[in-house]
Formats: sequence, C-alpha cells, structure tokens
Amino acid sequence: MILSFVAVEVFTIIVGLIGWRGKIVLGKKLNEISNNNIPKIQSVATMREYVTSLKLADRSLLFQNSDDVHKRIRDLFEKSTEKISSAVKKYDNLPKLKEAEENWVELKPVLEKWIEEEKKILENIENFRNTGNKDLYQKASDIRMVETVKDYYFIGKKLDELEEMTNNYNETLQKEAEKEKNTAISVAMLFMFFGAVTAVLLGVV
Repeated sequence: MILSFVAVEVFTIIVGLIGWRGKIVLGKKLNEISNNNIPKIQSVATMREYVTSLKLADRSLLFQNSDDVHKRIRDLFEKSTEKISSAVKKYDNLPKLKEAEENWVELKPVLEKWIEEEKKILENIENFRNTGNKDLYQKASDIRMVETVKDYYFIGKKLDELEEMTNNYNETLQKEAEKEKNTAISVAMLFMFFGAVTAVLLGVV
C-alpha cells in the first residue's frame, strides 16, 4: 500500500514538473515575442512610415506654397523627424540578434545623417522664404536631389531587411513555443497514463 501511494505520488510530481517546465519555457518565448519582437516590429514600421512622410514633405517644401500650406508641411516635416528619432532610440535599446545588430550598425548612422540633411532642406527653404535669396532655394533643391536620395533608398532597403529578420525570428519563436507546448502535453499525458496503470496494478497486487 505504501509502495502504491509512493508510485502515484512520484508520477504526480513528474507531471507537475513537466507542466512547470513547459510554463517557464513558454513564458520566456512569449516574453521575447511581446516585450522584444513586437516593439521592434513597431519601431521599424514607425521609421518606415515617417521616413516616407519626411521625403514627401521635403518635396512639397520646394513648391511655392502659401504660408498656411507651408506651415502644415513644416509641421508634418517636424513631426516626422521627431517620430523617426523616437523610434530609433526605442529600437536601439532593444536586444537584437547578431544579424539584426550588424544591420542596425550600418543603418543607424546613415539614418541619423539623412535626418540632419533633411533638416538643412527645411532650414534653407525657411531662409529663402524670408529673404527671397534664390541661392538658398537651389541649395535646398540640390541637397534633396543629390545628397538625400541615395541614403533614402539605402534606408528603405535596410528597414525591409530588419523587418524580415524580426518577422522570421518571431515565426521561429512561435513554432518553438507550439512544439514545446505539444511536447509537454504529450509527455504529461503519457506519465498520467502510466501513473494510472501503475496505481491500478499495485492496488490489485
């Protein structure tokens, strides 16, 4: 009788340990997805959205707009630069895989330099509107057409790569979590079965 109770207790403990281990493993993977991967995806999406907005705004600045329209474009420009800078800071502080880290090391300085070049466009257009000096307008146009275009496409390419890396890692974590869950359930059911059979057999004996 003592042996029967001990055997049942052992199987119960094993099933409990399996459930506990599964919870720990799943918790880590879900934490990685929710606290790291999703914020990274959001940051990359924000950077892409406002890089595009900034590029549209810099083109619109070169038009001979009314003061009201110019103010709205300038507000969009400034909002875009703030959003990009905020997303860069957020993404920079998140843990990254080696491949993504290497990509980010290449992208971040180019992105920051590009924003500064974009700000020069706004500065020259503002000065042009205040002074009427056409050289300032030409300088703003040259910066946009020559200095920022190449970096703009480089930034877009690197953001696409970062998004793909993060999504692939997310899918890997989800598959591992699903596999771990199924394994834990299968092993727990197996030990529950053997525990029940053992209890019955020992009871009969």
